[in-house]
Amino acid sequence: MRGFFKIVFATLLALILFTVIGIFVLIGLFANAAASVEKPSIGEKAVLVLDLSKPYPEQYQETPFSLFNKGSQEMPSLYEVSLLLQAAKKDSAVKGLLILAGANAQGFAASEELRQAVADFKSGGKFVMAHAEVIGQKAYYVAAEADKIICHPQGGLEWTGFSANLFFLKSMLDKLEIEPQIFYAGKFKSATEPLREKKMTDANREQTRVWLGELYDNFFVPNRQGPQKRLGLF
Repeated sequence: MRGFFKIVFATLLALILFTVIGIFVLIGLFANAAASVEKPSIGEKAVLVLDLSKPYPEQYQETPFSLFNKGSQEMPSLYEVSLLLQAAKKDSAVKGLLILAGANAQGFAASEELRQAVADFKSGGKFVMAHAEVIGQKAYYVAAEADKIICHPQGGLEWTGFSANLFFLKSMLDKLEIEPQIFYAGKFKSATEPLREKKMTDANREQTRVWLGELYDNFFVPNRQGPQKRLGLF
């Protein structure tokens, strides 16, 4: 019986020692990681770089154990990018902004936020330049705020516009003798239209034309100002 208690006591003691040592090791690792973080020096003539190919999330996403990986870089959120541009606008050490416009990983709403942030930065009297070998349509929407857009001589501008493609399954369902049970109210309720129609209805065509037109106006009309100045570099 005494031997049993010795084994239990030795096991508990080993667990306690292991826990205490582990806590001190973790504290040391966190302290070392925190101490190794150095504030970057940008000098007196810095130029910010905005890479549109990087997806800037709308919400901050923290990477677990990022302190232990010195080479890792957490992607700033869309809101943080806007704050950074606002701070850089007032920072005398920051002279301008370079936009890498080869691709744009943002959605339409996020692209609008970035465009407004770049325009606000530019209003501080600092230069904005954009560069790419081939500039995509969404990337150009943000890059259009730049003073100059520099493109590779063998590159180009992808300008495709907007369209909506719909598919209809009614004919196939009829051949398979399948009758879906659909309930909807109003002629503009088009979510179930592919299952109950063989072609686009006039109501759906009208509403599709409206939202495509609004998207076109919001996307292209702002870029009409000074097209010769901007596109003359291509």
